[in-house]
Amino acid sequence: MNQVACTGWKQVLSQANGAPSHLDVHSRRVYRYVDLFGKLSPVAKQRVLDSYFKFVFVRHPFERLVSAYLDKFIDTQYVSYFSVEQSALRVQ
Repeated sequence: MNQVACTGWKQVLSQANGAPSHLDVHSRRVYRYVDLFGKLSPVAKQRVLDSYFKFVFVRHPFERLVSAYLDKFIDTQYVSYFSVEQSALRVQ
């Protein structure tokens, strides 16, 4: 199950701002390419926030729970979200 979180967005934004594709997005160096908003003045930040379209991705809490379980306890190469979901539903 793909997650919609920080790592993917850091990779997209850093590469869009000129970062090399091999840059590890978990390193501190990525913020040279991503933290452009933080360098703006307070007035410029407010102008950006007032004029840009804002959105958020939200995942269902059950999907987040299953994803965390698979990530921390199960080898996800061999187990799919749907098989765990079906097992959980049979328990109810």
